[in-house]
Amino acid sequence: MKKAGKSLSYLLIVTCILLLATCLNPYQGEEATITITVPGSTTARFLPQGTIDLLDHTIRLSRSGSTLHERHNVKENQTESFSVTPGPLDITIHAIHPSDGLIAFGSGTANIISGPNGPIEIKMGPVCYSWGDLENAIVIAPGVQTFLLKPGAGAGVWNADLTINISRDITLLVEDSVEIIRDSSFVGSSADFFTVNSGGNLTLGGSGMTGTLTLDGDKTSFATNNGSLIRVNSGSLIMYNNIFLTNNFAGSGGGVYVSGGTFYMHDGRISNNKAEQSGQGTGGGVYVGGGGTFYMYGGGIEDNEANGAGGGGGVFLGAAGSTANFEMSGGTISGNAASQGSGVALGFSGGTYTFTMSGSARVNGNVWLELAQHQINVEGNLTGTIPVAIIQPATGKYGVGNQVLDGSVGDLINNHTKFDVVPQTTPPQNWIVDSDGKLDHAP
Repeated sequence: MKKAGKSLSYLLIVTCILLLATCLNPYQGEEATITITVPGSTTARFLPQGTIDLLDHTIRLSRSGSTLHERHNVKENQTESFSVTPGPLDITIHAIHPSDGLIAFGSGTANIISGPNGPIEIKMGPVCYSWGDLENAIVIAPGVQTFLLKPGAGAGVWNADLTINISRDITLLVEDSVEIIRDSSFVGSSADFFTVNSGGNLTLGGSGMTGTLTLDGDKTSFATNNGSLIRVNSGSLIMYNNIFLTNNFAGSGGGVYVSGGTFYMHDGRISNNKAEQSGQGTGGGVYVGGGGTFYMYGGGIEDNEANGAGGGGGVFLGAAGSTANFEMSGGTISGNAASQGSGVALGFSGGTYTFTMSGSARVNGNVWLELAQHQINVEGNLTGTIPVAIIQPATGKYGVGNQVLDGSVGDLINNHTKFDVVPQTTPPQNWIVDSDGKLDHAP
C-alpha cells in the first residue's frame, strides 16, 4: 500500500457512463448515472481484491470551479445518480484507503447535452508524494495521463535527483503546495528536471489544479552551468496557472529550453533564473531555437538574467542555421537583465527568427535586433501599456529607413507610436519609428 516516499504499483481504471434521462418536466434538468468498474483484463496491475474492497471513492462533479455534487464512500461497481444541467462538466474521483489516505486520483471532462451521452473513461493513476514516486508512476502506469502531486513528508519539498523523460501525454496537477528543488547530486549541463521528447506532451496545471507547483534550481547553491528546469526537444510543454519556474542557473534557457518543440504559456511565472556559459548566456528565462516555437498568452517572465555577450534576459531567439518563432499575444516580460535585449533578443546570424506581438502583449524592456532583417511583427491593435516594447538595434544597425516593425499598413499606422527606441550613443542620436515601421530621426 502506498505511503509517502514509496512507489506505488497500483492502477485503477474508472469508467464513467453518463446517461441522460428525459424528464417529464424539462425544467428539472437531466439525470446522469455514473458507474465505477474495475476491468478484469488489467487485474495484474491492481492491489489484492481484499485491499481494493477497503477503498472508498469520492466523486466530485464541478463546473467553472464550483462544486455541483460530491459523494463519498462509493465502492467498486456502485452506481450513483446526479441531476445536472447541460454544459461542460468536470469529474474528479479520489480513491481513499482507511489507513493510507488518498492513494489514487483521476479526472476528466464531459460535455452534457440533451439526449443520450456516450461513455467516458477516466483512468486513475497513483498519487505522488515524492520525485521518485512521480518517476515510478509514469513508468508503471503507461495508460494514465493525469497524476496528482501532494506534499507528503518534508512539508512538500521534493528533491529532484534525476531527469524525468516525457514521451507521451502527461498532466501534472497539485493539491496544496509542492516545491521541487535541485538535489546536490543533480548538477551538470544535462541535468534538466523534465525533458520532453518525441511523442511527449507535458501539461502543468489546468482544470482540477488546486495548489501550486514550483520548480527550483537552487542557483545559490549550484551557481554553475546546469540543465534547464524543462527542456523541450520535441512535442510540447503547456503551462497554466500557479506554476513557478524559478531560481535556476543554466548555460541557455534558465527556465525553459525549446529546441524543435512547442511551448504554450497560458499563465504562471518564469522568474529569477540565469543563463551564462563561457561568457555568452542566452535566454535567462526562455531559450527558443532549433526550429522551436513559443506561444505566450499570459503569465509573466520576470527578473531573469542573461550574462555576457549572448543576450535575451527574458527570451532569446536564435540558433545558427535554424529557425525560431515567438508569438506573444498576452502576458508581460519585465525586470529582466542583459546587455543585449533585456526583454527579448533576436540573435545569431544564419537563421530565421520571428517575433510577433499582438493583443495585450508587453515587453517592459529592450528588444535586441542583431541583424538588419530582424523585425518585430505587429498584428492587430496592441493594447498593452505604452511603450509595449523598446527597440534596441545592434551597434551599426541604426539608420534612417531601417525596417524594425513589420505588419499590414493599417497595423503599422495604428501601432508605430507605441514603441520606443534606445538612443544611439555614437554618434548621439534619438530615434523614433515612423508609420511604415522604419527608423527615423526624432524631431
